[in-house]
Amino acid sequence: MPGRVSSPKFVGRVDERRRLRSAFDGALEADPSVMLIGGEAGVGKTRLVNVVADDVVARGGRVVTGNCLELVERAMPYGPVVQVLRQLARTMPPPEFDAVVGSARGGLAHLVPELGSVADERERDGAELQEGGLLEHLLGVVERLGADVPLLFVIEDLHWADRSTRDLIVFLARNLRDTKVMLVGTYRSDDLHRRHPLRAVLAELERGGTVLRIDLQRFTRAEVRDQLTSILGSPAAADLVDAVYERSEGNPFFAEEIVAATRDGDLRTLPSTLRDLLLARVDELPASTRDVLRTAAVIGRRFPHTLLAAVCERLDDDLLEDLRLAVEHQVLVTEGDHYSFRHALVQEAVYDDLLPGERTRLHARFADLLVLKPELFDGGEAERVSEVACHWFAAHDHERALPAAVDAARAAEQMYAFPEALAHCERALALWDRVPDASVRIGMTRVDLTRFAARMADLSGTTDRALALARDALREVDEVSDPVTAGLIHERIARFLWQIGAGAEGLVENEKAVALVPAEPVSEARAIVVAALGQQLMVANRNDEAVPWCEQAIELASAVGARGVEGHARTTLGSALGCTGRVDEGLAQLHQAAAIARETQSWTDLARAAVNESGILDAVGRLEDAAALALATAAEATEHGLERSHATFLRCNACDALLELGRWDEVENLLERIERTSPVGIDELRLLDLRVALHTGRGEIDAAKQCLSRLESLSRRTELDFRERLRDAELALAIDDRARLAELMPQIAQIRPSDCVAFLVVGATEAADRADDARRRSDDDAAHAAVADAQACLDQLRLLCIDETGPHGESATAGFVNVAEGELSRAENRNDPEPWRAAAKVWIGQGRRYRLAYVRLREADAQLRSGAGASAAQDPLQEAHGLAEAIGARLLVEKIEALARRGRVDIGAEADGERPADTAVDRLRLTEREREVLALVAEGRTNRQIADALFISAKTASVHVSNILAKLDVVNRGEAAAVARRLGLDHAV
Repeated sequence: MPGRVSSPKFVGRVDERRRLRSAFDGALEADPSVMLIGGEAGVGKTRLVNVVADDVVARGGRVVTGNCLELVERAMPYGPVVQVLRQLARTMPPPEFDAVVGSARGGLAHLVPELGSVADERERDGAELQEGGLLEHLLGVVERLGADVPLLFVIEDLHWADRSTRDLIVFLARNLRDTKVMLVGTYRSDDLHRRHPLRAVLAELERGGTVLRIDLQRFTRAEVRDQLTSILGSPAAADLVDAVYERSEGNPFFAEEIVAATRDGDLRTLPSTLRDLLLARVDELPASTRDVLRTAAVIGRRFPHTLLAAVCERLDDDLLEDLRLAVEHQVLVTEGDHYSFRHALVQEAVYDDLLPGERTRLHARFADLLVLKPELFDGGEAERVSEVACHWFAAHDHERALPAAVDAARAAEQMYAFPEALAHCERALALWDRVPDASVRIGMTRVDLTRFAARMADLSGTTDRALALARDALREVDEVSDPVTAGLIHERIARFLWQIGAGAEGLVENEKAVALVPAEPVSEARAIVVAALGQQLMVANRNDEAVPWCEQAIELASAVGARGVEGHARTTLGSALGCTGRVDEGLAQLHQAAAIARETQSWTDLARAAVNESGILDAVGRLEDAAALALATAAEATEHGLERSHATFLRCNACDALLELGRWDEVENLLERIERTSPVGIDELRLLDLRVALHTGRGEIDAAKQCLSRLESLSRRTELDFRERLRDAELALAIDDRARLAELMPQIAQIRPSDCVAFLVVGATEAADRADDARRRSDDDAAHAAVADAQACLDQLRLLCIDETGPHGESATAGFVNVAEGELSRAENRNDPEPWRAAAKVWIGQGRRYRLAYVRLREADAQLRSGAGASAAQDPLQEAHGLAEAIGARLLVEKIEALARRGRVDIGAEADGERPADTAVDRLRLTEREREVLALVAEGRTNRQIADALFISAKTASVHVSNILAKLDVVNRGEAAAVARRLGLDHAV
């Protein structure tokens, strides 16, 4: 056998190494990257990563590595992360490690108990959000690790990754920002069968464009020659190179094994099969050493000496001798106080070579040992419990495997590894019928176990599976003898149905739950089902019905001390009261809910209360309060690991208020922060919705259209479908897209009443514009139809906007009614400025600067139309101009300046209205007013229509037209219009 097996020289991979180095160069500049290296087993993925790691260390970086373990029929949550955290705890100075872990210590103690006490952040209905919180904590640790020292974070063998680890990879790939981190993952491409779960992860990451992939290919013949030369220490003979290349087909690991098996190049000793090749060096070892290796293979690829020694039950000197031989023959390698098989393929081959009975016996011995001597296991308690469950299962000891699986499920739940908990639950359910006294052994009934599995499925995001399991549990329950359990299951079924969009069917289940759980004696179960019914009624916009159920739930929960249920019900009650006009009562309930959430440290309930309260404050016009509450609670949610699950939604709520307040630069900053979190689902929809609104207001029309297109593709069949249509209408209104508005306006009737206010205001504005246009065309029928539409919008608004008191005593939505009244006056050509003044008073009180600028513009327009003159229009128009400019509302600024020019109103913005010199136009000696008149002539307007548009008399308009015809040297209005179009003067200035 040659003195060494692996090539001391790194062969080939020039382009791959360059790409990895380039990615790390970016990481050095705080531009993090994610690289995935795929290739068949033995192609050299780990060797490439190790070389890159050496480069990183040489450049002053830090390297941490976690491995996904091949655990057949096992679910080891967050395995690589646990390894890395323990590695850091051992190798970093305590103060530095404390700084890296930071506020995440309590949350991460679920994964690594050595970090300290576990933070109590759980709640009955919100635990699914805590998994997101755990991911936030892990992201924070990684970002802090790379804040100063560049970090290479390696996760090996992703083809064996558990669901939680796969989720973490996706989460990090989407959310790493502004840190010196390079994340590298490796996987076996030949192990990815058609339904392998990693395939979906790779596809998702590629779609998002968040990762770079390297597909590692086999060696060429020249590279095999270089490899063999390096191994042998002298040039490899051509026939040896040809033989090894042919048999290995360029696989570097197989080439090494072939060289090791040929005994100084004697090709006649080459094994005939891959299995024989992998076991060739093992077979040459003494029988005692082979026994040790077979025992070690049952543990896995990597194992501690103490655990192996306890199982082998041999004298320590003898065991050490066998291990020394295995290392010398390069079957094993040492890693600190652990041993590893040199390659996973070798461990797999040794394990597969075990006889069935031998394998069963060894698994049973390991399980027994891990139960009797837990100190031998060098991982955490959750990992040990999972190992025990998997060893008993592999040993076919069903009576021990069942309770072990349940214990492992509970341990995984504590780590927020819900998919792994579900896997253990389902294994326990599969074993149930094989264990006669199953309920006695695990201390729970099959119904209880199935309900637990359903909960884990729900928290794993597989709601369909949760629903199926809940229905399985219901079939096992006698509703007559056990109505409480049956009722609680119906309540869960209702929730799962609502989550998949079957809310109406879910309400039926809620009602069954309430009918089943008896009112007496008072119980937490009764409080739960009553609170759930109230919540679903509120969600269905049946707020009046929801209120008494919520009040009953609060009374019940308070009586039995169920603080979490009470807080949850108070949040629902507060929302329902707010939506029915009982705002102060609703806010009081939400404040109590927030206090309970803080008392119980239920941060998701705190966020939910703040989401609902900020929404109510926004609805009643308390915009400053809404924005402040949303931002403050978002910061608190971020502190507790809920940045993406709740803080993002709260920041969107804040943006809604800040848009109305005209604090658009703050909105821009918040949206950029939200975008850095790569939001998905409803958060992505809300981000796009806000982007469309901001771009439209700023006059960034192309950007608004792009965001609207993305919003439209995502929002169908969701609750934001309404918002997409509203933003579409607002954009069409801004750019005067009559055709699109004609398509959208009839959809007002399809909108839920609670969503209608903003759309009705848009509808009234569109109708007034349409009436103006119809009068210009002398189309009386169209004008009358537009007036009728404006009146209909006003009537609907009056029905909706009642009994809602704002911060200064007026109706919180009175301003919207005033606006609609003003638009109706404009549509009817009455041009009454009073509704606009009334709206301005409301908007001043509520701080709606953008809407205030608009109504001031309309007030000035009404003054000019009614003949009050430029002096009456000057103050409101100046105020509108100052507000619009300060906000950055470019389109509104243009409309204000255009009105000022037409009405000869001095707003101190003449410079903004100047046109660049045009020689051909200048020679015509047209005045600014004559240019305005010519543009209207080009539109086909009559003298009366020109007079109305420019707030002058018809006689003055006629004089202007005559002067224009003379200056253009044309005989009629048609020729004048042609000249205007040719010179680009056919647009109003």
